[in-house]
Parts: sequence; structure tokens; C-alpha cells
Amino acid sequence: MPAEAARHPLMARGYRSIGCAPRTHAIAAGAPPRAGRWAGTGKTEGGIHTRAHTPTPPGSPTP
Repeated sequence: MPAEAARHPLMARGYRSIGCAPRTHAIAAGAPPRAGRWAGTGKTEGGIHTRAHTPTPPGSPTP
């Protein structure tokens, strides 16, 4: 039987998907779980999980 992770205290306060503090908001009951992520920006991810993100190879100058 797999172990379960501890529940984050913000879950009890309406946060269903937790990310960075400035872009994570509590959501209304019945809203999609990720509705509170990047609210008001039209985004669903910060960029590191999208195909548009190309990692910088080690030793390369940062863009």
C-alpha cells in the first residue's frame, strides 16, 4: 500500500493547486483544481513545463 503525503494546510483554506505565492489563489467550491494558478493572466503554467521553454545548456550564458 503506497504511503500518502501529508495534506498541505492551505488545502483547507481553498487552495487546490499550490504554486508560487504571488500567483496562487484560493478557488471557489466546484471550480477546476488549477483555477487558482496564474489567475487573471491567461496562463496555466509558469513556463518551465511548456514546450516553449528551452533549457540553457550548462556553461552557456544566461539569456
